[in-house]
Amino acid sequence: MKRLTIAGLGPWIVIALATSALSQPAPIPHHVEPYLLDTGRHDGRAEAAIESRAAVREVVEIPDVPWMRLHVAAHALGSDSFVTFTSLLDGGQQRLDAESLADYDYGTAYFNGDAVAVELHVAPEAQGVFLRIEEVTVGEWVGGQPIVRSLCGPDDRVQSTDRRSGRVVPSGCTGWIVSNNGYIMAGHCVGGSSTTLEFQVPSSLCDGTVQFAHPDDQYAIDRGNEVWAASGVGDDFAVFDTAPNSNTGLLAIHSQDDFFRMSRDTAPTTIRITGYGLDNTPVGCDNGRNEDSQTEQTNAGPFLNEVVQGPADVYLEYIVDTTGGNSGSPVIVEGTADIAVGVHTHGGCSPPSGGNFGTSFENNDFEDAVDGFLGTNVVYVDTGHPGTNEVGNVLRPYGTVAEGVAAVAGGGTVAIVEGTYGETLFIDSAMTLKATAGRVTIGQ
Repeated sequence: MKRLTIAGLGPWIVIALATSALSQPAPIPHHVEPYLLDTGRHDGRAEAAIESRAAVREVVEIPDVPWMRLHVAAHALGSDSFVTFTSLLDGGQQRLDAESLADYDYGTAYFNGDAVAVELHVAPEAQGVFLRIEEVTVGEWVGGQPIVRSLCGPDDRVQSTDRRSGRVVPSGCTGWIVSNNGYIMAGHCVGGSSTTLEFQVPSSLCDGTVQFAHPDDQYAIDRGNEVWAASGVGDDFAVFDTAPNSNTGLLAIHSQDDFFRMSRDTAPTTIRITGYGLDNTPVGCDNGRNEDSQTEQTNAGPFLNEVVQGPADVYLEYIVDTTGGNSGSPVIVEGTADIAVGVHTHGGCSPPSGGNFGTSFENNDFEDAVDGFLGTNVVYVDTGHPGTNEVGNVLRPYGTVAEGVAAVAGGGTVAIVEGTYGETLFIDSAMTLKATAGRVTIGQ
């Protein structure tokens, strides 16, 4: 008995790139303030309780700031004690234990308002449990700061509710979910200023000061699991992972229940960009940004060119409205709903002769990074992918599980994307079948 575990775009055109292109993050204004909260050490009460008890409740308050993120300098939570953080403005709450605190790099979620309640829950058998906070990152009110624009005429962006695109904070970029359970953003967004990917982002305040998603919809970026390049237009991308949400235990692909497929063969005529750009049209309550600023908006426009400057230097050009904050947005083929052909990275629209820019999946390093997200010896299968050039990688997957099973090396993984595969399989070698995105059904 064998072991079974279930678990390019059009012609190449080479032209000179306009030097006016600008990368498009929109850092969210903030600073760090010292703040001391030390709970002291506490023991559990094994004889009196079965569950953890709230031994300490303190409120961290920094008057009149729009949002905050707390940083844990030291703790002794052990294996069963935990701490909860709750916004006194909107009730958003996060639960962190020793493991998830490390996942979040010893910081909390982002909380709206100027006060957060901190409760230390001590397990019955625990000894010497404590938490110490020494710093708090606080938001700054935006007011009427100017926006560096790359709009291709009047601002035609509209609000969007695409569940696959999220906001990267506090760098002020965009990230998105892809079919192998990975995530993509711009390479110039990578680093210590990109701590969290959040979805279901609420409206900003009327002056453009951002508000954050509920802690259930915030995911700590795994900064030790990133593959990226930031060498300018055509070689600017990042493929990354996140930790599970500390409250729900879910990854974003499970809670959002949606994803983008990726292709290097689908030829677009119209491109859509969906992301979290700045906005001040119309002007907000402080004669500047408005409540749509750095929330999800979308716009579509003509695709111009794919420009190949080298095997790892390939860019896309299109006339689509973007602003700072759109860095990392998916470059979507309009009319396909779920096919992305690259990642948006730079603005500088000057129609009719030039547009905004993204890195194409034709960039070999970008393709290798996204194809290698699940490791080596992986063959991809996706019945919903539109491509006909099937080679078994994530950009050109096979259409049937049988093809994947036949192609994978012994002990490898067949990664199967959401869909129904009406097949009868005969498997006579050791391999893993892995459902990477959505529900997979195999059988006649």
